[in-house]
Amino acid sequence: MDPKAFEIYPRVLERMLSADWISRYEIKADEKMQIEWTDKGRKSARLLKRIITEFQLSDGPDHAARFDILCANALEHGVSGAVDREIAHFWRGCLDELHLTHDEIDLACLIHGIDGFDPDDNKRNPERKKSEATESQSGNDPGGTPHEPFGS
Repeated sequence: MDPKAFEIYPRVLERMLSADWISRYEIKADEKMQIEWTDKGRKSARLLKRIITEFQLSDGPDHAARFDILCANALEHGVSGAVDREIAHFWRGCLDELHLTHDEIDLACLIHGIDGFDPDDNKRNPERKKSEATESQSGNDPGGTPHEPFGS
């Protein structure tokens, strides 16, 4: 990954914070991130992670930028090859919500933050874990199952 990306992480994370995707973040000295996700961010991150995996966006430095161009073409012209309009709309909507540019470094920072995300890891947010345990005993699902706009 481009060394400039590590300078941009705080900007991307601040935008995630402003969009209420995360409630807190910390960048450790070893360049690892600790992120506490909100329910809203967790739902978006789950879907983004599926896109990252399905389209192999973390496999190369320009994969996300190429995918972003395919999404733009799908929305503008209705043609994109492997990317349908629903996926393209979700992807571009996330970038717009986070006020991210479509350059490789912004996209790489987003991909890296999402790719390391484990939606079932509640160790970083003990209040959520406690809340989920209480609500699951009462039969309520706190986050619900996110609406998944594309195939499982």
